Amino acid sequence: MKKFILVIVSLSFSSLSSFSQNLIAVQNNNTPQFFSDANEAFDAAVEGDTLYFPAGTFSLNQTIDKTLHIVGVGHNTNSTAATGSTVFSGASQQLPQLIYVSGGGGTVTGISFSSVSASALANIRVDSNIGNLLVDRVYISGRIMFYTGIAENIFILRSIIGTLDLRTQNSNEPSGLISNNILLGRPHYVNNIQIDSNNFLSTPSTGFPVLYANGSSVVNNIFLTFQSNITSSSSNSIFRNNFGLTIAGNSGSNFGSNNLFDSSIDENNIFVNYINSSSVVSYNYDMNFPEGSPLLTSGTSGGQIGIYGGRFPWKDGSIPFNPHIVSKNISGTTDENGNLQVQIEVQAQGN
Repeated sequence: MKKFILVIVSLSFSSLSSFSQNLIAVQNNNTPQFFSDANEAFDAAVEGDTLYFPAGTFSLNQTIDKTLHIVGVGHNTNSTAATGSTVFSGASQQLPQLIYVSGGGGTVTGISFSSVSASALANIRVDSNIGNLLVDRVYISGRIMFYTGIAENIFILRSIIGTLDLRTQNSNEPSGLISNNILLGRPHYVNNIQIDSNNFLSTPSTGFPVLYANGSSVVNNIFLTFQSNITSSSSNSIFRNNFGLTIAGNSGSNFGSNNLFDSSIDENNIFVNYINSSSVVSYNYDMNFPEGSPLLTSGTSGGQIGIYGGRFPWKDGSIPFNPHIVSKNISGTTDENGNLQVQIEVQAQGN
């Protein structure tokens, strides 16, 4: 059961200015620090700190060489109506927002990453050996990229992502899990990664396969445009319990089983509410399956496939794990004592 907390406070006029500022909290054990500049907050944070970002757009280009936990208020505009979303934009469209180098890692959740130019390579980029990075409930219109080094134990969950380029350029093999994401209709490249319970949108306009997999396990996924060309572009990979693949057995160095292929099904009718688009996801879509759909029981151990199945089911609203402001009501005037009444409704999150 979700818990709601109603907070009613009166602020004096003198305290109103501090209340209205969108400050970034850097939590170090029980001692918080507050910053108005995102880059200063990153510079002040030490190993293991949590950075809580409020709603707003923050321009930054950060190299992260320490384990940090970065938490925004969310990216879904339907669920952040009371606060607004947290957006990271690049100081330049030529630069990624977050670059992880040796010693970096931690958590990134509840953030929308603005578009960057093609020459920027990525919104989140791994530039050397790192491990234990969790990217959860974010929106990335551009790319997550493993550029150099070895990226180990990388988990990308419940997010909307333009392009995955998870094949380090110096041929070192990464490891991790890509699960319960909505992956936009662009080519995705993965090496030695488990791809589980994702929704791949339509084939790229170039006609290339939507996924190039090498040494990977691809299970319980939805491919909205039927893919007969994935296995010819992939190698040494396993394809099981996917909808939209033709592979039924051995194909080159790949193996397939229990994949569903039915070209008679209109991709617009697979979900309760969805209109085919390879590059845009509306927050009003409902990607649940209608009652009686065979996809509800075609996954591993009879479970459903796609973003609502598997170990990390999609969370509607994409709200991060910390308490979420559902509504707020701020009086337009102060009372005779100069106090301003503020009413805020906060909802606890189970995950």
